[in-house]
Amino acid sequence: MSFPGLMQISSFASAVLEFVLDQGDGQENSVTLEERYYAQTLRFAVKTLKLRPGFCLHSLPGANGFYRSLKMVNVPEHNKEPLLYFEQ
Repeated sequence: MSFPGLMQISSFASAVLEFVLDQGDGQENSVTLEERYYAQTLRFAVKTLKLRPGFCLHSLPGANGFYRSLKMVNVPEHNKEPLLYFEQ
């Protein structure tokens, strides 16, 4: 399964995902329990569900310009008027 328009994730999420995918999840490290849970969730989504990491939301009408300025992509087929659906 893949979703068009999903391009990037935050540097934190990227670093945590890289740690889990590259080093495994059984080693002692300074990662908190919350970070480990987040990383396990990302690992499951990427490896099992074949999803690409990203961020999506339905934007309030007054915020559409802001999300466009962040280079987020509007995916019209997911819009719920008057809310636009953006992915990054």
